[in-house]
Amino acid sequence: MKHSVKKILIQIYEKFYEWRRMFVLRTRYRLRIMDYKKTIKYIKKNKCSIARFGDGEFDLIHAKRDLGFQPLSNEISAALADVLRNKDKRLLLCIPRCFNTIKDCNDHSGTFWIEWGRKDNHHKQIINLIRAHSGKRYLFGDSQITRPYIDWKTDKRARKTFPLLKSLWADKDIIIVEGDQTRLGVGNDLFDDAKSVKRILGPAVGAFEKREEIKQTILNNYNGELIIMALGPTATVLAAEFAAMDIQALDIGNVDIEYEWFLRGAKERIAIPGKFTNEAKDGRVYTDCKDEKYLSQIIAKID
Repeated sequence: MKHSVKKILIQIYEKFYEWRRMFVLRTRYRLRIMDYKKTIKYIKKNKCSIARFGDGEFDLIHAKRDLGFQPLSNEISAALADVLRNKDKRLLLCIPRCFNTIKDCNDHSGTFWIEWGRKDNHHKQIINLIRAHSGKRYLFGDSQITRPYIDWKTDKRARKTFPLLKSLWADKDIIIVEGDQTRLGVGNDLFDDAKSVKRILGPAVGAFEKREEIKQTILNNYNGELIIMALGPTATVLAAEFAAMDIQALDIGNVDIEYEWFLRGAKERIAIPGKFTNEAKDGRVYTDCKDEKYLSQIIAKID
């Protein structure tokens, strides 16, 4: 009985906190963030690169914590801050839609954003940081286009988002730049509509320390392909650098794991066999992959 009363009181408090937070955001701290449909439409129309910022990237900028797979350093903090200052129209900066609202988020996700933003007035600090770097009028994309499933109350968003994402690389030659063990699209149809697929593998952990080598390897193998990247904050930085070179690069983060969860109808963050699943219990397991199609696509590997 005591536990149920406590749970109800916590829910009431969180709803009040969110109402108060939304009131403040709408009057003082609201950012211009496109919804997921407009974000993908903007990318397709403008053929721009995208650099995504989530809670991890902002924590790295603020020197709050490392990310397990990416150690904290002064260099990565400075590099991410520089991307946030980027005004190149060939690059779309993307930040979480949840900075403005947690409407339609499930309980786990809503609580996460409330707690993350509440501690040490973190939300206000981040909004001020964004405004100082990007300006008040910058129109952001939604970084959660690559996280359309596990954080939401229903799968409605995912069912609409994945086909839109697939259209970005349909009938295109692509180079996937990913961490060793990431294996984007292996065992599912995420990239089946691409014209051709090549892969460059980077380190599963600490990719930023190999950033220049990864970048040069991409350039050495580049021949007009669309660059698809899943390398954590390193992809955020590289997307900006490639945009400046007129090379379209999409930082798509966790999209493959989200797709796997969606296909399985998962209700929580479960480990995906054969793939490094950073957010799942027992998901950071290194395994060999004997998929012949996947192995044939690998053109380079940075240890």
